[in-house]
Amino acid sequence: QGILGIGDVIVAGSAWARVRQMINDRGEAVKRAGASMPVRVSGWRGGLSPPAGECIIEVELEQEARDVAASYDAAAAAKSLSLKPIFGSDEKGHFPLVIKADTQGSLEAITKSLATYDPVDVTMSVLSSGLGNVTDGDVDMAAAAG
Repeated sequence: QGILGIGDVIVAGSAWARVRQMINDRGEAVKRAGASMPVRVSGWRGGLSPPAGECIIEVELEQEARDVAASYDAAAAAKSLSLKPIFGSDEKGHFPLVIKADTQGSLEAITKSLATYDPVDVTMSVLSSGLGNVTDGDVDMAAAAG
């Protein structure tokens, strides 16, 4: 129906809730929320709340909500990255990177993100970074390094 109400059972990713209270964007408690009406929902189980923008589905029973949330967790675990298809084994791999971006801000964001990323089975090294399109020289440098 596109309307969320108090007492509805909802699932968003691996989180689920029986809606206890909804607060609109003006801080007022509401009993029903239509499509595109932003509300803050209380009642999320286990202290988990989904990230903003996560799709929400309504289910009839709490057990159904638990099952859907658990299947979401299982699906996420199944999508975990393995290097076996790339290297032919589970050994630790090395990825030399050439980073190119369209703006300095994008380049800085990518570089900072990679600096804080600590994958378990991969080591990375930045060979070159800069602004502009990827050139034949960039491709040759990456091929020679890896």
